[in-house]
Amino acid sequence: MTRWMAVLVAVALTGCATTSSSLVRGMTAPNPSGCYIQVFDGDRLRGVADFINGPMRYSSLSRLPNGADWNGRIRSIEVGPAATATIWTGPNQSGKSMNLLLDRPYPTLPEEFRGKVRSMDLRCDESRLASEHESVSSAVTK
Repeated sequence: MTRWMAVLVAVALTGCATTSSSLVRGMTAPNPSGCYIQVFDGDRLRGVADFINGPMRYSSLSRLPNGADWNGRIRSIEVGPAATATIWTGPNQSGKSMNLLLDRPYPTLPEEFRGKVRSMDLRCDESRLASEHESVSSAVTK
């Protein structure tokens, strides 16, 4: 009986360790300045999601800063309020490209991009960053 209890405790502790380590590799927080895109592996902004922050040129989406692999998985995108982006179907900004506009959802990417995005260039709109900062500053001084 004691042996079974020891095995049960070991299994329970292993399960807890697995859960906590998966949380570390979880979703990235969005850039607070609004310079980000949120990517989804399903259509209509559904499914597994994550934030990709800018400004950054990603020659591959297979090894993102949080360890995530979004290479060939993106099916829908929501662009942050201070970001624009260009996505490509090939690595190193090659293949077909598509520009993504500021502060806009793309609930379904066109067929030639759906599940085929392999690289991107994520840019910050400086005028949006400045206007958001001014709004925060004026609210604090009042």
